[in-house]
Amino acid sequence: MKRILLILTMVSISVSAQMSDKLKFDNQKKSIQKQKYLKSSNTHLSKSVSFWSDDFSNPDNWVIDHDATACNLDWEIGTGLSTGGSYGISTIESTSASNGFAMVDSDEYGGEEGGTEVEDSWFTTASPIDLSEASSALLQFETWYRSYNNEQCFVVISTTNDDWPELTPQFDASTNPNVFSVFPNYETGDEPESNPYLKGINISSVAAGQSQVWVRFHWTGTWGYAWFVDDVSISEMPENEIVLNSGWISAAGSAIEYGRTPLAQMSDSLVLGGEVYNFGSQTQTNIVLQASVTNESGVEIISATANQEMLESDSTAYIEDIATNFPNFDVGDYNLDVMIYSDGDNTNGENFSNNTYNRTFAITDNIYSLDGIGVYDNESLEVGILGSQSW
Repeated sequence: MKRILLILTMVSISVSAQMSDKLKFDNQKKSIQKQKYLKSSNTHLSKSVSFWSDDFSNPDNWVIDHDATACNLDWEIGTGLSTGGSYGISTIESTSASNGFAMVDSDEYGGEEGGTEVEDSWFTTASPIDLSEASSALLQFETWYRSYNNEQCFVVISTTNDDWPELTPQFDASTNPNVFSVFPNYETGDEPESNPYLKGINISSVAAGQSQVWVRFHWTGTWGYAWFVDDVSISEMPENEIVLNSGWISAAGSAIEYGRTPLAQMSDSLVLGGEVYNFGSQTQTNIVLQASVTNESGVEIISATANQEMLESDSTAYIEDIATNFPNFDVGDYNLDVMIYSDGDNTNGENFSNNTYNRTFAITDNIYSLDGIGVYDNESLEVGILGSQSW
C-alpha cells in the first residue's frame, strides 16, 4: 500500500507514510510515483511547413549502435515491441505504433547483466536531412518514458556525422549546443503527462539552413526503465507559441506549495503565478497571466492578474501577483486555474491548448501535505505519532 508523509501542525506529531511500490533489485531500487504533471516547455503540434518525417515503418532508415566498451544494449525498431524486464512500463501508444517504433529496454538488460554497466546506446538517421531551405527547425516526436535515477535521454544533432560527443548520465547538455536533454529535471518515477507525449525541441541554432543534418536519439544510464520513440518530424517553428509550464499558489515569502494546509496556518497574503516559456520564433508582447481560486461550489475566492511587456524567443519568465484582502477560507477543497496569453498567442489562435494549468488543493483542520489532492486514496493515508506525545 502506498503511503505518504504528512505533517501535522502540532510539534512532535507527523503523518508518516511509506511507499511499498515493488523493489527493482535487491531491496534498494524503488519506483516512486508522484503527482508531478510534467508539462514540457516545448510541447507543440506544429501546423507549419514540414521538411522531413519518419514513422519507423522502415528500420533501414536508422542506424542502431552502442558503445561496445560499455555495454551490449541496443535499441530495437519494429512492431509489437514491449518491455521484457521484471519492472517494465507500458508500450507507447503512438499515432503509428502499428507500423513500428523504437524502444530501448534498460530494465530487461540491467536485470540480466546485474545492473552495473553504464549503458550507452543510440540510433541515428541513416541519411542526412536537407534543411537548407529552413529558416527555423522544430524537431518533434512522440515518446513515452519513465525515469529511474541514473539515466539520461538525449537528442543529438550533427551536420558532419563524425562529431558525435561522448555522453554519460552526468553530461550537462548546456555545454554542447548540439545536445538536447529530452526530459530535464525528471526525478525517480516521473513520467510525461500522457502516452504518447509529443515532445518538441528547437534545433534551429544548429540545424536550420544546413544542407546535411543527422538526428540521433541517445540513451545512457544504468538499469533504468525504458524509452520509446515514434513519429519523428522536422518542421518550421511556430511564430507565436507561449507555453504555461506550471502554475502555483503559495504563502507570500514561501517557496513551498502545499497540497494541504491547516486553516489556522493560512496566510493573509498569497502568491499566484506561473512559469511561462516562449517556444515560438517571434518575441511575444503583452503577456498576461490570469489566476483564480474557486471553492467546491465554484465560487471564486481569489482573482489575480499579472503582466509582462515582452518575452523573447526561447526564454522563460516567472509571472506572478500577490493577493490580499480576500475572503476567509473554509475547510474544504479548492481549485487553482491559471491561464496565460499574449498578443500573438491567445484564444483566437491555434496554439492555445497549452496555455492553461489547473490543480486542486485543500484547506484542512490540522494537516499539512506537500502531495496534491487525489494522488493517493484515503486508504493510503495512515496517521502515526512520533516524539514524547506530551504537549
